Order: sequence, then structure tokens, then C-alpha cells
Amino acid sequence: MKTKNICGLLLLSAILLCACGNDDTATTETASDTQAVETETESLFESDDLPEDLDFSGQSVTWYVGDYNNAYWDDFYAENTNGERINDAIYRSRNSLEERLNVTLEYYRKEVIYANRHDISSDISTSVMAGDNAYDVYSGYDLSVMTVQGEFFHNLNDGKYLNFDKPWWNKSMLGMLPGDKVYTALGDGSLSLIKHTFCLYFNQDKLASFGIEENPYDLVDSGKWTLDKMYELINNTYVDLNGNGVSDYGDNYGLTMGDVNKYIGWHFSLGGEMVQLTDDGYVLSAGSEHMVNVVGKLATFLRENLNVKIPIIDAKNSEDHAPSTGGNYVDKTFIEGNALFTACLVGDAVALLEDINFEYGMVPYPKYDEAQSNYISAVQRFASFSVPITADLDLSSAVIEAWSSEAYRTIQPEYFETVLKSRYSADNQMADMFDLIRATIRFDISDLFCDSLNELSCEPALLIRDDKGGQWASHYASKEKKWNKALEEIWDALS
Repeated sequence: MKTKNICGLLLLSAILLCACGNDDTATTETASDTQAVETETESLFESDDLPEDLDFSGQSVTWYVGDYNNAYWDDFYAENTNGERINDAIYRSRNSLEERLNVTLEYYRKEVIYANRHDISSDISTSVMAGDNAYDVYSGYDLSVMTVQGEFFHNLNDGKYLNFDKPWWNKSMLGMLPGDKVYTALGDGSLSLIKHTFCLYFNQDKLASFGIEENPYDLVDSGKWTLDKMYELINNTYVDLNGNGVSDYGDNYGLTMGDVNKYIGWHFSLGGEMVQLTDDGYVLSAGSEHMVNVVGKLATFLRENLNVKIPIIDAKNSEDHAPSTGGNYVDKTFIEGNALFTACLVGDAVALLEDINFEYGMVPYPKYDEAQSNYISAVQRFASFSVPITADLDLSSAVIEAWSSEAYRTIQPEYFETVLKSRYSADNQMADMFDLIRATIRFDISDLFCDSLNELSCEPALLIRDDKGGQWASHYASKEKKWNKALEEIWDALS
């Protein structure tokens, strides 16, 4: 087993270490217990269609992980077993894949932040243009922008061993594509898809202390969990606890947010659609009447509401924020019991819930109104899969399919059922909410081609952050021409 890493092999398992490190059952798990879990898992989940005699004669496969803000590396690599359940599931999955396909996986990790994220595409493009076949599999920060720039990746639909009808592939993303060209795909092969999905945690004790008798779970189940209902619940819940006459850390709020990134999930959850797929091309819908209403309503709710604590941009240096996973933060006001709700990511459960001493629960972001048919869960970031055009597509597609199907049957259930549902679910209803949120993850083409579209998917959140949400219509009009041109280029590349 070889590894190649520009910064050295540093296993930053923040969420997984916190989630499992203090779980006594994890350290005393026996080999027979593990085998029993694996046997049961195999019988419960669909298998892949890879031939049983598939054999690549010991070939080496170099797997490039574009690790944005340390969000993805731990999803794909574990150096050895250490008694932590997720780490060990990933380690076993890698060994199982190597044995099954008779390959040797080698890993290259590229750690980037927002400012140098394009270093990843530079690596891949340099390799492709040199024809050196340096990388066989890519996963991590999305490189869809390269699809518009030229032929850098294989069409995954030509992959002999990939089956996108299988349950481990995300159908919402595939449904955004106009034809048979699939240059990047995502699904259960990375835990990031569930870890970085937006959600709301709530303090059941605090709700009761304000005399709120309506149960958020019941509201969700009845379809009545809307933005207006949430406004009603948090109304008049701000209290100047520290008595300094200023709305700040130390006071009680109806809603807090871990950082400004949590603004991103709101407009999608309210049915705000940025781009529509039609027979003739991609059409901007971000300027629709509904979208203008959504952004305006959110601006009032999130920025002009004393009951909502406004997150600061630089959460890293803020006393009222604590670090979470993948470069994100959680709000300490909620952890300390001084908020009814907090906007988070599913994976924030570890940083958020480890030390709280009140009854808590979790629900999706609300709907726009009761007429909205479904809840919609947006994802802040995700790790996608691609295959450089210089790689052997048969080999690479087999590795990606084998890994994704293995993750679907073993890694995802371990994380979802054991870590989240068992360790952090306060009750069965909260466990049901995990299922609901996972089932309602939806993508927009503006998510997948974020860089190409100049971060269109984030624009409403940026305006709300800057307290300009009421200007969405004019802001959209000022950028409509640029966005339409980018959409035409994306359509040409995919159709």
C-alpha cells in the first residue's frame, strides 16, 4: 500500500474521531461482531453487477483526492484500523476492493482552500495535456468547470462497469443532465453527501420553556413545517440575558447559524430554483417571481428579525463559534442552551451535540408554504467522481463502481445508522428525520457548475449575508446576460 501526499499523510478525522472515539462499544467490538454486521449488511442492500471473476492482475490505481477544507480525505482513506468504527469500515472497504479486483490503490491527496481550489484542476489538466496518465480516479472538489474548458475527462456512461441505475448513485444530479454525457457523478461513495447537507437542530427544553406546545416533528410529518410556522415559533424569543442592551453573544435567540454558509440552504429549501432543464437547453429561473419572493422573504426573516442571531463572516476568530467538520462552524449559543433552533449541517452533530445537557431534535429546513409538495434539502459541498481522459476507463470505472457499491453497503450504513442514528439521535423521530433529509437531497445545475456560473447558486445567500436580499430582482437583471452565456457553454459541452 503506497501513498503520495503533498503535505504528508495526515489523517484529519475530526468528525469521525469525535463521533466514535468516546464510544466504549467501538473499542471492544470483536471480529465476530464485525463479521455479523457485514453479513447482515450484505443481505439487506442491493449488490452491484461487477463480474465475479473480474481481475486486473495487480495493476496500480492512483486515486487523486481533491481535499477541499479537509472535507473529503477521511471519506476515502484510512491507513489502518484503530477501533473507530467509520475509520475501520473505510479501511476494510479499501482492502476488500483491492482483493476483489486484484488492484493496488495508491492515494494522492491535494489539500486546498477556496483561494487555491483551482490548483486541483491545474494538476489534472497538466497531467492530461502531458499524456502521463498520472491519475486513474479523481474524487473530491467538483471539477465540472473543466468539462466546459475541454476534453479532460471520460464520459462515464462509456464506462464498462458503471451502472447509474444503482441506488448508490445520486439521481437528482444525473437528472440535471440533458443526454448521455456524464463527466462527473456523485453518490454514496463519499460520506460528504450526507455530512454536508443542511438541517436544523432544535432545543426541546427551550421550546417548552417558552410555552411552545407544537412539536417540530409533528409539523414536519403533517406538511406544516413552513417558514411562516418557524417565524411564529421563534417570535418573541429573544432575551437580553447578559443585560448589556445589545443583541450579542450571551443572549437568547430563536434561531442561530453556525456561519454565513448556512444561508445557502434556505432559498433551495423554499423551492427556489436557479436553472431549469428543457428540451432546448438550460433556462435561468433565478429571476422568477417565486424566486424574488423567496429571497425577499428570507431577507426579512433572517436579517430583520431580532429573534435571529446574525452570523459573522469570520467565524474562525469569533468567540461564539466552534469549529466543526470540513471548514465549517457551529454556534455556541445553541450548544450552551440559549437558542431554540440552529442552522447546521447533518455532520455537525458531533461538534454540536457532544456536550449539550438538554433534549434536542433535528428537522429539515422548512418549506415555503404548505402548498409546496416536498421538503427540499440542499448540500453545501460534495465530493464527485471523474476519470481523466488519459486513464484506462475500464479499470477506473470498475474501481469507482466497486467502491461506491461497497460504501453503500458498509460505510454509509455504519455512519448513518450507528454513528448518527444510534449515537446522536435523541429518539426514533429524530432518526426518521435523518431518513427524510437524506431522501430529499436535491441538486440544481448551478450547484454542479458553480464555478462556471460564477457561483450563481450562492448569490441569493450572499445578498442576504450583505443585507441586500430585497435587491434580488435588480441584482439578477445585472448578471442575467453573463449567466445565460455560461449556461449556453455548459449545454454545448453536455449535449
